[in-house]
Amino acid sequence: MIPVANRIKAARALAGITVEELAERIDREGLGLGPLKATEQGRRQPDTAELRTIAAACNLREDFFELRVETEVVEAPSVGDRLRAARALGQFSSVEALAAELPAGLGDGTLRAIEQGRRTPTTDELAVIARACKIPPTFFSADFFKAESENPDARRLEEKLDALMAHLGAGAAR
Repeated sequence: MIPVANRIKAARALAGITVEELAERIDREGLGLGPLKATEQGRRQPDTAELRTIAAACNLREDFFELRVETEVVEAPSVGDRLRAARALGQFSSVEALAAELPAGLGDGTLRAIEQGRRTPTTDELAVIARACKIPPTFFSADFFKAESENPDARRLEEKLDALMAHLGAGAAR
């Protein structure tokens, strides 16, 4: 299972909002910036009601955090939003960290331009980014986020993320 902290970061990225913007959206529910940052850093575990509030604030299904990766998104996210989500799922804390894993030509300036919608990436570039984030290239396709239980890429992504998180957890225990 993908850690809640990573899922919240991915949800924000899909919504195209910052942690501060999300905190503003959910503040009326008693969830402020401090608790939200602590949750994203893995220092605090939110309850089900808080997760539902966060999902709604990100325009995702209310049960987004309870579902597998193929969760239906209310509105199809942009390529830039998906790139931010891919970074979060790949555990890259910044554009620079991801750029360091990519070939020349896909530097942090290029990645920022894609995230900001100022540049349209090629299919090959998206495939390279997906490989670095250890997710299927179809993550960037328009159909990936549709709720389809028969989406093999979504199932494989969930399995890979589960294995990665188990490996990281085992490494931390050493």
